[in-house]
Amino acid sequence: MQRYRFFLYLQIFFKIFSVFFMKPQERIAKLLNIYNLNAKTFSEKLGFDRPQAIYDILSGKTMAISEKMAIKIISVFPEVEKAWLLTGEGNVLNTVKLATDTVKTPVEEELENAKRVIYELNMEILHLKDRIAALEGKGNIASNVG
Repeated sequence: MQRYRFFLYLQIFFKIFSVFFMKPQERIAKLLNIYNLNAKTFSEKLGFDRPQAIYDILSGKTMAISEKMAIKIISVFPEVEKAWLLTGEGNVLNTVKLATDTVKTPVEEELENAKRVIYELNMEILHLKDRIAALEGKGNIASNVG
């Protein structure tokens, strides 16, 4: 009877504990959201041939993120906080590493590339406006002289 009661309390403790920390499938889903990836592309980035391991975590079939999986994820996404990945406790991203490494998400990289292209196009437009003005100015001088 005492053993049963112990396991009952243990179950209650884990249910309460799980409310405060994200489940493994929630943690992986959060990473997919942060990096704007689906399970297949995420698993490809990790070097897996098939995305089954990621799908198993997302479906709840795999109940924990293993140390090996965490190391694999951190090797590709070094800004992810290992403690959060394994337990759900703490910050998702290591803010110190982000501040020193200035790691960008794919969305941030895409935005930066778009800004660069816009800047280059604006510079080209200014150059073309200057050429047009110069050519119009030469035309006006020629027509005024004649």
